[in-house]
Amino acid sequence: MGRSDPHRIDTPSALRARIGEPNPATRQKVFDRLDAQMTAFLARSPLCLLSTRDADGTLEVSPKGDRPGFTLAENEKTLLIPDRKGNKLLFGLQNILANPQVGLIFLLPGTDETLRVSGRAELRTDPDLPHRCRSGRPRRRRASERGHSSGQIARPVGRTRRAQVADWGVRSGCVGRVAMVSRRTAR
Repeated sequence: MGRSDPHRIDTPSALRARIGEPNPATRQKVFDRLDAQMTAFLARSPLCLLSTRDADGTLEVSPKGDRPGFTLAENEKTLLIPDRKGNKLLFGLQNILANPQVGLIFLLPGTDETLRVSGRAELRTDPDLPHRCRSGRPRRRRASERGHSSGQIARPVGRTRRAQVADWGVRSGCVGRVAMVSRRTAR
């Protein structure tokens, strides 16, 4: 019979015992609606990462971006996010149809701040929506009724600044996207 792995964390209590309790101030940065500072952050952010999950639980993360302010806070509970013409694989959009729970991380390049938002999404084609965001005319809009949000100083983002971009080995030894696709389709 197999023995359990003493290094595996498999319960919330074991995880909490290992990590500890958060600082009370940390808990105070989680909100159930957008506030003025979060809305101002969205107005400056040109990029977010959208996480979706299909009906089987498979995760997908898609970058979404445009000019700063491409995401519109319609109210304190709803975001409007344009969907631009892309590769037409529709992974994230199909996932929203199967499972509307989404997570978003908005980034502000040049800073170590992020804004996390999670909630339920829906796909909309309201004719007036394209005129309401600063990013021009998208094909469709995604609205998210938020569940919770939190701003943070992103330690992982800050840690990346310790290394200069030149030290990252950008493209050095990496296979470019075109080469990856070519290799896979040549099989």
